[in-house]
Amino acid sequence: ELKISLTSLKGLGMMLQRENDRHGNDRSLSLFTKMDTQLNRTTKLINDLLDVGKIHRGKYTMSKEALDIDAVVKEAVENCQRFSPVHKIVLKGKTNEKVYADKDRIHQVLANLITNAIKYSFDAVDIIVTLKKDRSNIIIGVQDFGIGIEKDKTQKIFERFFRVIGNNTTGSG
Repeated sequence: ELKISLTSLKGLGMMLQRENDRHGNDRSLSLFTKMDTQLNRTTKLINDLLDVGKIHRGKYTMSKEALDIDAVVKEAVENCQRFSPVHKIVLKGKTNEKVYADKDRIHQVLANLITNAIKYSFDAVDIIVTLKKDRSNIIIGVQDFGIGIEKDKTQKIFERFFRVIGNNTTGSG
């Protein structure tokens, strides 16, 4: 993902420079906006990689604060929707609850789950994010209508480097 983002950033920057040299018009602004989006994405990926290193060294600290969980999930869904014009990400339910948590990590987990749902749902349009509460838990679900995961492999989805390959087959990479 770093290589894709950086390559895209470099190409958009070159296009922006050429376009601006020729015309200096609104298209330049549009290209710059796309470039800035890719730069922000790359910066986030680098920060995430640094966080993984901190976690493995036992030096990572969470930035916990009081949060309206419904608003946090809605914001994460809206952010993901901006990057996927093909899929429709639908948010269902609410909890009306406050939590004490790290907003960035909640966004990161949801973005990863939604991005994977999009990536493996190439023949489907809808991604459904559900938000509900039982007696003592807040439950956030991400449902897609893609290739699926074999039932005996579902416990592996949170392992590092695990991914689904092809039609219901798994591997790592």
